[in-house]
Amino acid sequence: MEVKIEKPKSYIREIKISVPYRDLEEEQKKIAEMYRDSATVPGFRKGKAPVSVILNRFNKEINKEAQDNVIKNSFMRAVKDNNLNPITFADIDDIKIPEGKGNVTFRARFQVIPDFELKLDGIKTSYKPRKVSTSDVKKVISDLQGKYTTLRPASRPSKTNDNIEFDYTIFDKNNSKVDVVHGMTVECKDEKDKNSLYSLLKGVQPGEDIKGEIVYPGEFPVIELHGKPVTILLTVKEVKEKVIPQIDDNFAKTFGLNSLKDLKETIYKQLSGENELIAKKLGQDQLIDKLFHNNDFEVPEALIDYYFRKQMEEMKNVNKEDINEDELRRLAENKARLNIILDRIADREKIEVSNDEIEKIIEKEAVRESVSKEELRRFLNHSERLEDIISLLKREKAYDFLQKNFLIKG
Repeated sequence: MEVKIEKPKSYIREIKISVPYRDLEEEQKKIAEMYRDSATVPGFRKGKAPVSVILNRFNKEINKEAQDNVIKNSFMRAVKDNNLNPITFADIDDIKIPEGKGNVTFRARFQVIPDFELKLDGIKTSYKPRKVSTSDVKKVISDLQGKYTTLRPASRPSKTNDNIEFDYTIFDKNNSKVDVVHGMTVECKDEKDKNSLYSLLKGVQPGEDIKGEIVYPGEFPVIELHGKPVTILLTVKEVKEKVIPQIDDNFAKTFGLNSLKDLKETIYKQLSGENELIAKKLGQDQLIDKLFHNNDFEVPEALIDYYFRKQMEEMKNVNKEDINEDELRRLAENKARLNIILDRIADREKIEVSNDEIEKIIEKEAVRESVSKEELRRFLNHSERLEDIISLLKREKAYDFLQKNFLIKG
């Protein structure tokens, strides 16, 4: 067998294979022997017909099967002998079958992981979380104070920050009703503009009717009236004042803590943890950017397509309509590139996955899928999914290796 290997691209291999015709003849005879054992041929007992008769009688079927077998077997041998590792099915074409002499020839084209030298020099990255300030803690406490502020009916005229519920009717310049709403609630604001709704709401009480000229507010429902001068007649239903909790030890007990000091310390720790995560994520992104810069190679289109399809499915599953396919394709390429690099790191660092680790994964998945561990293990082995799990665990360990050795907290 002769094999000629060409590289149209760094991740594409095109091999031309030439096999002696006698290999095809031997395969034909082998298949004919198999046919003879089960074939019924007039004039011969079952299994006793000469091979030549079988070859003649089942010529078309035997030739097709023999050609397929020769092509498949010679391709697999060529791949193994030349240490090629296809990541796609091979496209077979340019098949030439001679008439009795010469060689059987064909061409196979497939994608592989491109050759590249793994470079980790100069990728070390530091990150520094932002320190939590006293004002940061005060801001959170203020937000909590606002969240736990309640409302109660006020037995006085309305003032700034009260909540006012009212019904209203809007009239246009022809005194025609153009909008009627019951149960509108707004917060009373300081407003110097006499054409504002809020200029009518200061100092009002439940049951009071008020009429005035305003500019139709943007928060009201009739869009075509927004910003236009109208007459409003409103009836005040209720005035409620805010009950703002005091920031003290009792407020802290709302959150299951003993004192205001404990609340501040808890907030400080939470904010510190959030700042740590944000800074570390930025550091990780910078580390990956440096890793990609050092290891710039062509990513196989087959892998980009695979991750692109997975992302498209995920986006559709969450009913996301504004899908930017160009951005998704860029992310898919980055995902493929990172996984190729992580696989190379796992090989170089001799990263392995223990049986105990695999067992823990199987046990966890078995519980999630409500099946026995034995059933799941048989399925994983049969479907070759177990290899996928092992690859995933190795990549996770390789990523941990990167962070441990090249990501430093400054």
